[in-house]
Amino acid sequence: MSRCDGLTLIELLAALGVLAVVLVLAVPAWHGWLIEQRLTTETNRLAGTLAYARGEAMRRGERVTLCPSPDGLACADSGDYAQGWLLFVDSAATAQGGDGVERLRVADASRLEAIQGNLPVQRYISYTPDGRTRLLSGGFQAGTLTLCDSGRARQLVISATGRVRSQVSAC
Repeated sequence: MSRCDGLTLIELLAALGVLAVVLVLAVPAWHGWLIEQRLTTETNRLAGTLAYARGEAMRRGERVTLCPSPDGLACADSGDYAQGWLLFVDSAATAQGGDGVERLRVADASRLEAIQGNLPVQRYISYTPDGRTRLLSGGFQAGTLTLCDSGRARQLVISATGRVRSQVSAC
């Protein structure tokens, strides 16, 4: 009689059962990990843009402004930076963007649910040549941008000196 090598039906079912248990435990954790990675990536991308804006304002000796922009051409009136943003040299101190401004960076829409700024940074964030954030009126501008996705959040806190720090938050 010849001997056949292979799996029996019971061995195959046992292996499939173990695989099913591993998948049931791993998929939710993997989904949470993906959300965290997406949130971290977008937080770093926006924080990097703010650091670049501060550096360019000091290097150029001119005001540099970041604002939400869905088209990358002009600033939007809404404060949702998830629609994309525009970083430009704001020599006229209008925080509007549009034609005739030098665009430094344009970001496409984020994959996050929302990136909202509180009132001081809702419409724009503007760096002056001394590296500080200032409103168009000249008052100091400090605020918080909250990045939300699937109930998880990070905040970028902009200090009166223009520095940015990140912290974990809730939506």
